[in-house]
Amino acid sequence: MLYVWGLNRGKGTAGFAAIGATNVLFDSVVIVNPRAGTVTLRGLISGTGTTLPASAIKILGN
Repeated sequence: MLYVWGLNRGKGTAGFAAIGATNVLFDSVVIVNPRAGTVTLRGLISGTGTTLPASAIKILGN
């Protein structure tokens, strides 16, 4: 199981425009992999990724 959140830090692009969602803008994603205990911030424009400590994020509840 993975959790992925899109972030718009000011340079967001319409990554889902091909399916008609032109107002969904983001330029980075946060990817949380609970099984591996990893959190990654990936810039979609720069193509760079930063691994964060697992303690950088908390998920509460379902």
